[in-house]
Amino acid sequence: IKDDGFSLTREDMQSGAILHSFASPYFIKRDFPDFATGEILSACRNHTVGAPDMSVFDMIIFISDFIEDGRRYESSLIVRASLLSSLYEGNIKENQKALLLACVSSLSLTEEHLKKTGRMINSRMILTKNALLGK
Repeated sequence: IKDDGFSLTREDMQSGAILHSFASPYFIKRDFPDFATGEILSACRNHTVGAPDMSVFDMIIFISDFIEDGRRYESSLIVRASLLSSLYEGNIKENQKALLLACVSSLSLTEEHLKKTGRMINSRMILTKNALLGK
């Protein structure tokens, strides 16, 4: 991760479950250079805790990871049902709003879970949630 020029904090290092997102751009560039576009690298890096400046593509990948079919925890099921019932064919503005709300909801539910289980809440996640709430 450091060789790829990305700065990790001590806090990041204590959240082992998120490290793969910071490492993924390095492996994409090394193993799949044809796919190493800025957009794809950003979405991969931001798919676990997000980033304050996430693009719509970043948010799609972020929420797709959170609600994918293999996820069976309650918060994933809640966000999946809410998002899928909020999408409207052909209404891009409303769909972007639903996507934004789903991202905020997933971050809030993750924060709740981390608090309940006595685990650290990564500050990148809090910055992301606050930025999305500001939109």
